[in-house]
Amino acid sequence: ELCEKLNIPVIWHQGTTFPSKGNLSISNPLGLEPICMAFPKLRMIVAHIAHPWETDLIVLMRKAPNLYADISAVHYRPWRYWNTMITAMEYGVAHKLLLGSDFPSASVDQVIAGLRNINHVAQAPGMPQVPEKIMDMIIYENWKRVLPELGA
Repeated sequence: ELCEKLNIPVIWHQGTTFPSKGNLSISNPLGLEPICMAFPKLRMIVAHIAHPWETDLIVLMRKAPNLYADISAVHYRPWRYWNTMITAMEYGVAHKLLLGSDFPSASVDQVIAGLRNINHVAQAPGMPQVPEKIMDMIIYENWKRVLPELGA
């Protein structure tokens, strides 16, 4: 409530984690739905596009106007990443995906290279491709909607 009142964005680490005390049973992003609905003006970012629950998050992002996701650390799984990007495009939420690196696990350059090479896993004729325009939006533009205070 205070973050919404002060217009401070919140980032959530939903999804998988390395061996730790992190509880996966509460990591599914659908658990954020009540918060999204109770605080519709609260800008929220979900790290790692909630891997391995990417589709659940994408569906929730379509419903919740101020819910975004970063694409950090998903380029390690190219096939799954490609499917996630196609799903985000199909659900009309590609404009809500943000660049993120998960440093020190990956550098910004590695994440951008993973994004730029995403279509290589689906080179068969007839397979959908992620357009350069969407890649450019993720790298250069989408963050401006959720983090305008950083300046453009």
